[in-house]
Amino acid sequence: MAKKSSATRIVLKFTGTLLQLFLNIILYTAIVLLVVKGGQEAYTVSYQIFGSAPMETEPGHTVNLEILDGESDYNIASKLYVSKMIPSKYSFFIKTKLTGSEIMPGTYELNTSMDYDAILNMITNVENSIEEVKSVEDVSP
Repeated sequence: MAKKSSATRIVLKFTGTLLQLFLNIILYTAIVLLVVKGGQEAYTVSYQIFGSAPMETEPGHTVNLEILDGESDYNIASKLYVSKMIPSKYSFFIKTKLTGSEIMPGTYELNTSMDYDAILNMITNVENSIEEVKSVEDVSP
C-alpha cells in the first residue's frame, strides 16, 4: 500500500475540521432555537395561568356552559376550550388546581371576553347557574 502524501493528509485533516465545525454550528443553533421556543411556550402558559388572557376583547359573545354533577375539571376545561372560551385547556386545568377552585354543576352564561379568574368566579358559585343541575348519570346512555 502506498503511503498517503503529506498534502493529502493536510486536505483530509482540513476537511474533517471543517465538517466538525459545521456540525457544531448546526447542533448549537438547534439547541438555541429549542431553548428560545421552550421559553416562549413557558411564557405563554404562565401568562395564561397567572395573567389575564381573554379569548376576545369586549364585548365578546355569550356562551352557555353546562357543567354536570360529577364531571371532572379536565372535562370542563375541554368544554371551555371547544367552545372557544379559553386559549388552552391545559393552562385552565392547571389554574383550577393551583387555586383549589371547586367547580359547581349547573349551566352558566359566560362571555368570551372573560379571563380565567372571571370564568372561575362564575362557575364556582352555583347561584350563578341559570338552569337546574344535571348529573353525569342523567346524561349517559
